[in-house]
Amino acid sequence: MSGYCLTNINRILMRFIFMETIMAVDKKQIRADRWLKMMARTGVPVGIVSILCLWLGHLLSVPAFGSVFLITMPIALVLGFSYNIRYVMLAVRAQRSSVDNVSDNE
Repeated sequence: MSGYCLTNINRILMRFIFMETIMAVDKKQIRADRWLKMMARTGVPVGIVSILCLWLGHLLSVPAFGSVFLITMPIALVLGFSYNIRYVMLAVRAQRSSVDNVSDNE
């Protein structure tokens, strides 16, 4: 096998191992974070309003809906990306602390 193929296999394996370590973390504890809850409570409605404005503006041919879409879409994207980044940070932190606790017990 070529080096390029082996590199891709290594990347796939590392992604799988990373996902397994995140899956081993207690998701309920991570989702209980107050910042994640706040981002979800604001981001989901903003995203729904954004998509509705996009479709209503197209179907009803009202340009005002397009303007509302252009305002709400970046807000929804920033909140969504922030939620994902925060979730991964908390999952990695919890996974590291569980590894440290296991190594301390040995």
